[in-house]
Formats: sequence, C-alpha cells, structure tokens
Amino acid sequence: MKLTDLERSEFLHWIENFRFTDFLKNKTFVVTGAKGIMGQGIIKWILLENELHGTNSRIIALTRTPAEIPEYIQAGDSIEYVNLFDCEPLYMMGGGY
Repeated sequence: MKLTDLERSEFLHWIENFRFTDFLKNKTFVVTGAKGIMGQGIIKWILLENELHGTNSRIIALTRTPAEIPEYIQAGDSIEYVNLFDCEPLYMMGGGY
C-alpha cells in the first residue's frame, strides 16, 4: 500500500497509542463506503497493521465501482473490491470467506 509520509506518520501515531493488533489477527472485515473518507482511513489502517505486524487481516471493500481501484492499493494487498449491489458472496461467508 502506498502512503504519503504524512499519512504514514499519523497512522503510526495512532497504531502505537491504540494497540488493536491482537484484535485484527486473522480476521475478515467488510468495509462499506470503501472509497469514502472514513472507509479509506479504515482500509489504510488495517493494511498498515498487516504490513507492520503481520496481522493477516483480509478486507472485503463494498463500493459501487469495484473496477476502479484506488491508487494507494498495490498488488499483494489483502483486499477485494465488491460491487455494493452484488453482495451474494457475503451471504456465503462460511463457504468461501
């Protein structure tokens, strides 16, 4: 994941002061509004925790435009963009997610 120096500094500040690492380990998160300001912040935080602490968290990001991947996402990031209006895979979470 690509972050600016300012973003990385701010996220590191919060990660160091609020230790959620143990709660993120091996979890799958569904983020609605994944391309909005709150959704992007949550996604960046979880991906940075993956990078720094190996939390192995997975993100299912709901959006209206899943084909348009944000610039900060890189190959290998543990995220899947899913059309908000086509959430059938979410009902099968026990079978594949």
